[in-house]
Amino acid sequence: MSGSDVLMFAPILPVWLLVCLTILFAFGVWRTYQNCVLTTKQKAVLFALRMASFLILCWLMLQPSRREKKVLLEKPVLAVVVDQSASMLDNPLKQKKRRADEARDFLEGAAFQKKLKNYRVRYFSIGSDVKEGKPDMQLKYFNSYRSFLNIGLNSVADRLRAENVSGIVLLSDGLDQSNEELSNLFAEIPVFIPFLENSMDTISLLQDFSLENLNAPKKLIRNWEAKISIGIHRKNGGNPAEFPIVLKEGAQELRSGVVHFETNQNFQKAEFTYTNDTMGAHLLTIEMQPQMDGNADNNKKEFVVNIVSGEKNILYLEGVPRWEFKFLKRSLLNESNQKLNAYLRGNQGLFINFSEGSSIQTLPEFSAQKLADFSLIILGELQQSALSTQNAKMLADFVENGGALLLMGGAVAYGADGIASLPAIKKLLPATPLPGGKMMEGRFSVHFTDEGRTQKSMSKIAQNGNLPPILSLWTPVKLGSFASVWLAAADDTPVLITGRVGDGRVAMLMSDSLWRWQLGQSTGGMEKSLYAHFMTQLVQWLAPKNDGKQDADQISLVLQKNEVDVYEKVIIGAHCGKNVNAEGLSCHVRAPDGKNLVLPMVDQNPPDKKIKAEFFCTYIPEQVGTYYLEAITANGVHSESAVVVVQKPEFEYTGALCNFEGLREIAQKTGGAYSEFFQQNKLIQKIPGEAKKIERINEYPIWNHVLNLILLIVLFSAEWVLRRKWDLV
Repeated sequence: MSGSDVLMFAPILPVWLLVCLTILFAFGVWRTYQNCVLTTKQKAVLFALRMASFLILCWLMLQPSRREKKVLLEKPVLAVVVDQSASMLDNPLKQKKRRADEARDFLEGAAFQKKLKNYRVRYFSIGSDVKEGKPDMQLKYFNSYRSFLNIGLNSVADRLRAENVSGIVLLSDGLDQSNEELSNLFAEIPVFIPFLENSMDTISLLQDFSLENLNAPKKLIRNWEAKISIGIHRKNGGNPAEFPIVLKEGAQELRSGVVHFETNQNFQKAEFTYTNDTMGAHLLTIEMQPQMDGNADNNKKEFVVNIVSGEKNILYLEGVPRWEFKFLKRSLLNESNQKLNAYLRGNQGLFINFSEGSSIQTLPEFSAQKLADFSLIILGELQQSALSTQNAKMLADFVENGGALLLMGGAVAYGADGIASLPAIKKLLPATPLPGGKMMEGRFSVHFTDEGRTQKSMSKIAQNGNLPPILSLWTPVKLGSFASVWLAAADDTPVLITGRVGDGRVAMLMSDSLWRWQLGQSTGGMEKSLYAHFMTQLVQWLAPKNDGKQDADQISLVLQKNEVDVYEKVIIGAHCGKNVNAEGLSCHVRAPDGKNLVLPMVDQNPPDKKIKAEFFCTYIPEQVGTYYLEAITANGVHSESAVVVVQKPEFEYTGALCNFEGLREIAQKTGGAYSEFFQQNKLIQKIPGEAKKIERINEYPIWNHVLNLILLIVLFSAEWVLRRKWDLV
């Protein structure tokens, strides 16, 4: 550091005037003491004191200030960029250390640490995004599923644009997936790259076959057949090859095939068919057994397929034979994913099965266990006596626990003695038929309300134009607080009313002539009739899920996905039925090495809003393989299991060598340097480190210093004391 000082003035009065005033003041002071009875020496002392005070006042009027100029030497910036993508853990050359280990050793080495003392160091880590700050060099943090290297380097250069940058030290394998060119701004900063693999050792690579690009369904409807395909990639080989490939579930071999590679062929594809009738998560494995293979770790691929029920089990109770019963039953039976159990009430009050191909001949028992087999219950033209008070109560519990109810009554069902007036049923309905109401007959035009048009299930029908009229309409009704009217007549009398009760959904059709839409032709390019399409979409809204509903006595585990990358955070959610005591709920995790971990599941805000659950915990797997999860209550009565397959990131663990050509090109274009695997210390010596000179100017006033006031007081006091002493006062 060096510097210089300059004295500056900003006088209140012109300097020439101050000089003249000083001369006049000196003349006046001397004349004052000339005729005094004092010795010459005494006169000179008093004159000197008076003039010194005046000169100080003149100094103040000059308003002097001091300007200091300092030259500082600022250390240059050295940026250290670490690639933390998962490919840094790959080791295709079977070296003693992986790329991430070599990067850590370089950073922590004595030579590099000594070099860093000459710089202001800024650290960055690059993977799928860019983070500033000293990276954690533990292996588990090299987990990014993508290597967007060039995007990251351009971002680093932009952040350093205002700095005195000596260079960038890049610790990367160079396997960029961003397809972006490096910016001109980045090209102005020299980049120094130590290779993390021995580029001289590439000739020792063996032929390698790997499984890639799996295409398999995450969910599959029970007993449906699905196609599973996977790609086989060959590297470093060109001779013909043939080997078996199998699809297994556990130890059981389900399908097998043979993969054949022609001369110089590098890609092949294998396909299997898969079906299962057991619902739940199924762990499948595709495995191949090539000969002369350099890496057996990529010859197996595990994945999970969830088998779900594709059927909506529907219970339909009708009071009298009518057209609505005929056409509704026909529409529902035409849907392959719906199973209809239809019953018609006879003269003696007994229900007779009118289902086609149904194995249930008698009306199912209205119990929580039996009703749980159904996703939707439809009630037709029924009197109160059709359901006992207990059965009506069980039906209400069914809806509140997630079931669906559709009431398609007429004059009987909505009348004073109809099923809609049963207290337990009335409590469920989104609207109440008022006393004195009746089924009006006539020709009533119908339209979708604004709320009805916004329903995704009805959007296609609503876009097709005007709806046919209906010939009957029950009125009046009183809408509930949370009712939604989807269809209305011209005078806004409700035709279709929907609502939610607990976890379930309810709908009411206030006309018994909607079946006439079946008689018209299909419209808007729909293959079904308007009636069939409308009823199918209404059923879809009422019972949207194909994989069953939450049972009151069960725990359901919720995972965003069953297949994750190693070191990727796994969010585990759980639903608990209303009869499950969730206090002390925990998730037991069994890792591939057999170790067990117990994680408490807490009621908190979801870590990921895409996962809908009540209880959560998170876990970061550190091993590749199959993890078995079990959510269990504190008393051990209720539990639920799931499987998570942890794998190496598909786009990172490719077995590719470091991109030596790309890294050399970066170093050469930027005016930097690179070094071979065993010459890293020479690279460190090439990093420049010229300090930047920075001038700092500091200007501050000195006329207002307290010393000036002290001097004035001392001078005035001394003069006053002497005048008293010499009898001049």
